[in-house]
Amino acid sequence: FVTDILGFIPLQENNENKLTNEVMDLILKIRKNAKKNKDFDTADLIRNELERFGVQIKDSRECSHWELKLNVE
Repeated sequence: FVTDILGFIPLQENNENKLTNEVMDLILKIRKNAKKNKDFDTADLIRNELERFGVQIKDSRECSHWELKLNVE
């Protein structure tokens, strides 16, 4: 009803996943750049804030990955 009146088109699940992945890629790039510039406070802040939303960052020498944690308090 609301989408008809306002003209909104609901996102399909695959578009939501694509957007989520693109946003997370951007956040990880920003964090990587902070670490490269030895701005560890910002890198830690990004990691800690994402963790509050149930997103866990896993770092390796080559890159960082993210995943959703199952139990969020």
